[in-house]
Amino acid sequence: MIERLDFDTAWQRSAPQLYAICLRSTGDRSQTDEILQRVAIRAWRAFPTFRWDCPVVSWLIKILYGEIAREIARRQRDRARETTLDAVPPHLAARPDLESDAAAEPDLRKAISDAVRTGFLSEQEERVVTARLCYPDESWPVLGDRLGMAGTTCASLHCRAVPKLRTYLFQACPELLGGKATIRRAFDTACKTEGRLSTAEIAAFRRVILEGAPAFAVGARGALRSACATVVNFLDGPRVNRHE
Repeated sequence: MIERLDFDTAWQRSAPQLYAICLRSTGDRSQTDEILQRVAIRAWRAFPTFRWDCPVVSWLIKILYGEIAREIARRQRDRARETTLDAVPPHLAARPDLESDAAAEPDLRKAISDAVRTGFLSEQEERVVTARLCYPDESWPVLGDRLGMAGTTCASLHCRAVPKLRTYLFQACPELLGGKATIRRAFDTACKTEGRLSTAEIAAFRRVILEGAPAFAVGARGALRSACATVVNFLDGPRVNRHE
């Protein structure tokens, strides 16, 4: 007889197996965390209709495989769009996402290494971001040649890394963004600017960045990254550039 469980218990018992399956598919811990968050949301919404005609972990694994397939399809679409990067004029393709005055600071490079160590960035993303800091004027194809990868792959990794690195700096290295007081002022200004931050973004930023909460609700990571991308535009001094 199949044991009937509440959702929290079912998820906690199944999570290690789901994580192992997803990590084998992605090879990236950060991406695995993102996919599992989406799986948790889908499963939580569908849980009231689960018929208990199979073990709950089997049902969750089926949802996981569907989410992995969607992620693969999304990446294929992104790569198809990024194939036009090779035709972008060099002075635009080489545009750095980290401002030159910030890139010159060794503390930023240390922050990037720490972001990898704590799981915010993958090692490949670190390679691309660090290379961009070293060679800010090179186009993606040239930078890709340095790293032994296609220019479009290099650009894709960089686009994925910048929002994650920006969020890490807000969370773990506020001094690189001008300090906590500066961040709070920028957030207050963004909140007062109509249409810049959603309710979910405000809640995520306040809880994680301003209040220092160690964790936040499933599905809030995207809201937090989006909020950081907006608030950074209201900062003064060296920072992760608003251009992407």
